[in-house]
Formats: sequence, C-alpha cells, structure tokens
Amino acid sequence: MKRELRELARRAGILDRYVAATGELRMTSDQQRISLLAAMGFDTGSAASIRRAVESLEAQEQERLLEPVKVIRAGRGAALEIRPGVLPAGSEAEYHMQIESDRGENWSLEGKVKLHRRIGASIRLSPCARSGYYTVALELKTPSGWKRESQLVLVVPRGGCTPFRQLLAGRKVFGLTVNLYTVSSERNWGAGDLSDLVEIAEWAKELGAAFVGLNPLHATRNRGHAISPYSPVSRLLRNAIYLDVTAIPEWLESAEARSLASSEDHLRLLKAARSGGRVDYEAVMRLKEPILRLLHRRFLERHGGNATRRGREYREFRRRWDPHLTLAATFLALEKHLGEKRGEDWRSWPLEFRSPDSPAVREFARTHAGEIDFYRYLQFELDRQLRRAAQKAPLPVGILGDLAIGSDPAGADSWIFRDLFVKDASIGAPPDAFISEGQDWGLAPIHPSRLLERRLDFWIALVRFSLAHCGALRIDHVMGLFRQYWIPRGSTPARGAYVRYPAEALLAVLAIESRRRQALIIGEDLGTVPRGFPALLARWGILSTRVLYFERDAAGRFRSPRKYSRRALVSANTHDQIPLAGFWEGRDLEIRRSLGLKFPQEPLESRRKNLVRALIRERCASSEAGLGSPGELCRAVNCFLSRTPAPMVGISLDDLAREKDPVNLPGVSQDRYPSWTRRLGATVAQLRSDPAVKLALQPLERRKWPK
Repeated sequence: MKRELRELARRAGILDRYVAATGELRMTSDQQRISLLAAMGFDTGSAASIRRAVESLEAQEQERLLEPVKVIRAGRGAALEIRPGVLPAGSEAEYHMQIESDRGENWSLEGKVKLHRRIGASIRLSPCARSGYYTVALELKTPSGWKRESQLVLVVPRGGCTPFRQLLAGRKVFGLTVNLYTVSSERNWGAGDLSDLVEIAEWAKELGAAFVGLNPLHATRNRGHAISPYSPVSRLLRNAIYLDVTAIPEWLESAEARSLASSEDHLRLLKAARSGGRVDYEAVMRLKEPILRLLHRRFLERHGGNATRRGREYREFRRRWDPHLTLAATFLALEKHLGEKRGEDWRSWPLEFRSPDSPAVREFARTHAGEIDFYRYLQFELDRQLRRAAQKAPLPVGILGDLAIGSDPAGADSWIFRDLFVKDASIGAPPDAFISEGQDWGLAPIHPSRLLERRLDFWIALVRFSLAHCGALRIDHVMGLFRQYWIPRGSTPARGAYVRYPAEALLAVLAIESRRRQALIIGEDLGTVPRGFPALLARWGILSTRVLYFERDAAGRFRSPRKYSRRALVSANTHDQIPLAGFWEGRDLEIRRSLGLKFPQEPLESRRKNLVRALIRERCASSEAGLGSPGELCRAVNCFLSRTPAPMVGISLDDLAREKDPVNLPGVSQDRYPSWTRRLGATVAQLRSDPAVKLALQPLERRKWPK
C-alpha cells in the first residue's frame, strides 16, 4: 500500500519533503498523505481504493490527446504536442484544428500527422506568434472515430513580466505604503476610503514619489472577525467600506440621502465612528449602507436604461466582469436574505442554494434582481472611484495593489467555483523562527489539477481584476504560485505538507497581463522559500521583497545596504510587523510576552545597538542620542534604505505617523489581539504639515522623479 499511496500523492502534487527556515529537512508522513489526498477527493480508505485511484489517473493520461494548458515563450516557435499512446506508433492520422486568440482572431488548420512511440506527434502553431491566449480545438481521426480535445496555449513575452528597468527608466524610486482602512480624516466615515487615497496620491506626487502601495481592497463581510483583507469573502470583489459616499454622482441628486446623512442619529453615530482609535467595521457600514441603497435607487431612476453616459458605463462594466460579477452579487444577496446566523457559511445553507446554477438560485435571482443589482452597483462605483484616484494624481508607477493568497472557504469564490476549492484542508505556513507554532490562515486551497482542467479561468479573471487601475501588483506569499502549505482539517500547522502548483502556467498569465497593462509585478518572497527562489522570480521579470527587520545575520547584526537585492522592493517592515517606533521601544516584545507567545528572546538593548551600529556605519546617524525621536529614527532608516541598490523603496505611513502597535499580529486570533482595526493617530493633512514627517522624508528628496 505504501508504494501506491506515495505514487498517488506524487501524482496529486504532494511533496515528499521541504527544507524548513531553520535548515532542517522535514518529511511528509503517510498519514499526512492520506489526509490531504482525501481532501482532494480521492478514496484512501483501503489499499485497493488507492490502487484504483492510481490506475484511473494512468488511464486518463493515456487517453488524453493534449495537456489542458501549454506555455510557450514568444519567438521560440509554437507547437501542439499530441501525447503518445492515443494511436499505434508509426500510424498517420488526419486532423482538423481551430485556433482562436483572445483578441478575436481565428485560424483553421488541417492535414495529417505521424505518431511516434515516445514523443507522440507535433503540429506547428504558426499563428501563435504574439504573446497572449490561444484556444486550440483539435479533432484527430482514430480507428474508433474522431476524438476532440482543446488546449489553452499561453504565449509568454520574452523576459516575462514588464521589466522594471523599462518602466522605471533605470531610476530608483520610492513610494508611500498605507493600510487604507487605518487612515483618519475629518471627512471620512470612520475608515479610510478612496477619497483619502486621492489625497495620499496628491501628497505622494508633491514629494516626488512614484507609487502608493495599498493593502488588498478585497471584499470582506465587515462584521465580527470577518475583517481581514487577507481573508476575503471574495478576491473578485472590492470592499464597499472604501466607498466615499459623498463622492458618488447620485449623492448630489438625492435629497433623501443627504437628509438622512444630516439627521441627528446619523451625525451622532458618525462622530463616534470618527473619534474612535479603532475601525468599527460594522458601525461604518451601518452608516453607509442605508445611504448607498438610496443612491442606488436614484441611479436606477436616472440611468436604468442605456440613454445616459453613466448608464452605458455601467452596462460596459457589467459586460467586462460578468459572469463572476453577477454571481458574486447573487451570493451577497443570498447571504443577506438568509440572515447573518444562517447565511454566514454557504456550506450550511439550504441544499437548493448551495450551487449557483441550481433552479432555486435562478429563481432567487429573478425575484431579487434589485438586491443583486445593488451589489453590482457598489462594485461599479468602487471601480470608478479607484480609477479616479489613479487618474487625479497620476504617478510614474501609480497604485501598487496587493493580491491575497486565498479567500474564505465560506465565501463567494468557493461558492461560484465550488469544484475548484478543496473543502477539508486549509492553507497556512509551517513553523519558523517568527512563529514557532506555524500558521493556519483558514483559507481554502485551490485544487491544482482542477485549476488546469478549467483552463485557469479563475486565475485569469483574478489577475485582470487585481491589475485594474494599478501600475504594479504585489503578490502576497508569491511562493504559493509554486507550492502551498496545506493543513488537513483537524490538524495543527506543524502537521501540514506542501502541495505543488502549476507555477509555469500561473506565471505565464501574470506575464501576459503585466505586459498588456505595463504593470510591475512584485512577489512577497519572505519566510520559508527554497534557495535560488529570488533568481527564479527574476527570470520571470518579478521583483522580490526585502525587509529591514529580516536582513540580519545569525548574531542579529543588520546587513549592509549594499548587500540587498538589486531586484526588490525594500521597506523597513510590512503589515505583519511592528512599526519602527514600536520596534525601537520593544512594543512587539511586550505584546507577545503579555499574550504568552513563544518568540525569539532578543534583548531590546541588543536590538537597538545593532540598529544604531548599522545606521552609524552608513552615516545615517551620528550616535544613539541622535535617534532620540521617532522622526529622527525614521529619517535615519529611510536614509539606510535609500542606499540599497534596490530600485523601489516603500515608506510606511505607520512609520511616518510614529505608530507603535502593529496593525496585525500573525497567528493570534482577534479575540486576543484586535488586528486590522488600529487607526492612524494623525490625519493625512496633519502628516503633510508635520515637521517630523518632513524630517523623516528628507533622505528621499534627491530621489524625486523628474517632471
């Protein structure tokens, strides 16, 4: 049984071993294989069932004409590879072929092809010369009749993604990075919104910055603990909490909406939402949703047909993003209809609603068309306001978006693509020096082989949506395109194993979409990654990520900036780490100690000395006394980062605002630490005029992008 079990696991992509962050070789146990294979849908109850599963996979391979997806480098000559075994070796077969590009071009080819025993047969695809997507439909005449199959051919541009040297014109640039929901202002409704993004982009332009980096804008439920931007209800929707209600065109046309917003109750709740030190997601949405519904009603009255420009724009938006847009909107309407307790997990919905193409769901869509349209309208307006932010203060790179690695297993994505997501496992991270217990992110894994069988439809839609109005995209845990750490249901993170993904095909989509939009791709390659991984990203034109806190040797000494990668976005920290002021004061050590968490015991005095030595060595500080204020510390660190050879430097608003608490504490539940809720203690307007912030940004002034 062991041999068959390991063969089945190999075919399913379960890796035998991995090298931990400590350098230790960790092996996958047979029990882990059984659990993960069962999660993938294989019957592993007996040796006979495992043997049958292996034989079934072998039979499918022998019968298949084509692999579902093929990747070709532009300029190397495209060819369709017919698998050996479908016809007797040496025989000739007649074929007909249709090729269609995603640009609407069509070609027909026909002829005869000779089959070889080991290599099968090859048919040149001369039309597939330009980079892009090609659907190839092949008909091959066999003794039993015509056999038909199709293949998605991805023709990748030379060099992969948009080269940073081309986009940055060989210059070093910097940008501001912000968790948008944390932004305080005198006009937003308790959470940062897309009009705040406009103000930040205008400030960035004044400073000579090239980009503004954001947290993922993915949709969350905005209630209870369902607020993490990295655990969204859908990655194909944006979060309505980021809408500036008063910037919606219908606001000025709806006296009813403005009247509600000026009511005593609304103003009282608004004052409370603005004054709190933490984002109250439910309170913010209680303020916004009733008014958004009034604005939607006004929109239907004015633009329900195609007669107006805004009405036509709405129809075009729907055409571009459907069917996923309408299906996701239907999911949200169903969730609302069933109520929070019953509707928060579609897997516990009444059986007739668990499939998006069921008769009951179609009937619901017919009888609740207005409610579904409301959720589409929110996405339409989110798209417009994000585009406005990108256009009103155009930057050389623009908005740097962020794509989370997964979504909530109880959310819209796994409902719409229910055959694509694995139910009885979650993805996370193995134990490492940062979190000794490992992490279970509670996100639903995507089944690798089903992703290919579906011709990457979900991934293509996701990349296109994520790049809309962005000049760059950060891929969170980019290693997930190659392998993901799966944790069987009921197990601890330490008992997980890695599963292989079709990296070449996923990267090919990134490269095609990146080039079409002239957008940079940045991979977050921190944590447990194999040796040589940054070089592999470089071959695909993807920048790496380097963080000051992690660039230290075994003794805790900070590495020279000259040893940083020449192909990376560098920053002092990320959303998962403590801001600089908190790092300097040891606030992260205090928090972890108070929660009883295990963590590397690093004396605060030693941490400070190592940082001071590095800053003095680079002439970014003269002494520890010269780092007496958070502004001076931030200036010195920005000086240090600006001396790396990296082409991009990210400066966090958390650091400029001298925040001390982390916005997220990985591996800790929200009932123990209120992640994703901490707001900035200063408004953007206050930061723009703050002398300490101007001091902190001084080292970057010489990096200004030329006008």
